[in-house]
Amino acid sequence: MKLVSTGYADLDKLLYGGIASNCAVVLTSPSCNERDLLAKSFLEIGAENGEVTFFVTIDPSAGKPFAEEFRSNFYLFVCNPEADTIIKDSPNVYKMKGVENLTDISIALTSAIRKLDPSLKAHRRICVGLISDVLLQHHAVETRRWLTALLTKLKSEDFTTLAIVDPEMHPSEDLHAILGLFEGEISIYKKETEKGSGKYLKIQKMTTQKYLEDEVPLKKEQL
Repeated sequence: MKLVSTGYADLDKLLYGGIASNCAVVLTSPSCNERDLLAKSFLEIGAENGEVTFFVTIDPSAGKPFAEEFRSNFYLFVCNPEADTIIKDSPNVYKMKGVENLTDISIALTSAIRKLDPSLKAHRRICVGLISDVLLQHHAVETRRWLTALLTKLKSEDFTTLAIVDPEMHPSEDLHAILGLFEGEISIYKKETEKGSGKYLKIQKMTTQKYLEDEVPLKKEQL
């Protein structure tokens, strides 16, 4: 089994080396620095290793430096009405007005995949950072339909997927309708201990590989 490093050593240890290649995993986490840093680590190690790396987001700040430095293998998909003002045009940057039209996002991803250099044989990875925005806009049925098609397409193109969902933003039934589409789930959550409150990382499920069930305390400086 080929493994794809997440860029975060403690998480890779829990996964015995990384996420199984061509697997779709969801990271459930409230908005926090640790979540953003973990996503950035996932993107950074892919870009630096020469892997085809996609980032689909509303806020391109984490991906902008990589899009500028790694133009041959890092692709940024910005779904924001102000995309033209926050990032320059580039062959590896795709801009959409928001998440209202899911077909536009799918078309942009398909277009980028078709243009990939066939000589880039390393792992392919994608971070989808706008699932919560899509779920708020389109609700569970339409989001599930879109995600099912998207994940099927990405798997057929050998992408390892890390999607991000904020569980505090959605009713439980909507959330579980989405989580069931993923082969793995990783959670970041706050926990009170004798030493005070802190954030922890734990793998909730992983159907395609073995993993450790330990919870790991998160420190921003380690990410």
